[in-house]
Amino acid sequence: MSIHYYPRVEIKKFSLLYPEELYEILKVREEVFHLEQHINVPDLDGVDTNAYLAMLLTEHDTINGCCRLFRDPEKPHRWMIGRLAIRNECRGHGYARLLMMTAIREAYMHGAKEIAIHAQVYLLKFYETLGFQAKGEVFIEAGIQHIFMVYKITGNEKLCSYRF
Repeated sequence: MSIHYYPRVEIKKFSLLYPEELYEILKVREEVFHLEQHINVPDLDGVDTNAYLAMLLTEHDTINGCCRLFRDPEKPHRWMIGRLAIRNECRGHGYARLLMMTAIREAYMHGAKEIAIHAQVYLLKFYETLGFQAKGEVFIEAGIQHIFMVYKITGNEKLCSYRF
């Protein structure tokens, strides 16, 4: 019998996900993006099948948040993080920070030199606290203002030390 600590993040290649895990990830994304933010652009864009999916697990192994990370097909040294979603009732506890820091560490372990995101503009300050820098102008994606942001890997990251 293993002991699990909560919250925790597990990251799996898409092909290694259990069907129940994939279902819960898609359910979280549907709740946040479609029901809450009213985004009517299809979520399933073909990227997930070549991505790693990060799952935020809370008590009883409930998936209450997620994101995906994948190698940028145009820049092999760059990884992308996207589809960050935390259920409404789980916000305000630092879970998004834990999820992002774990995803950054995972990309770093796969050789990433930088990480890019399309950040919703209202979350700009949050991403800046993680070390991301805005690049370029605001653009509209899925009907919402976004900005391209980059995190440069220095090798001095203390990503494993985040604790609650």
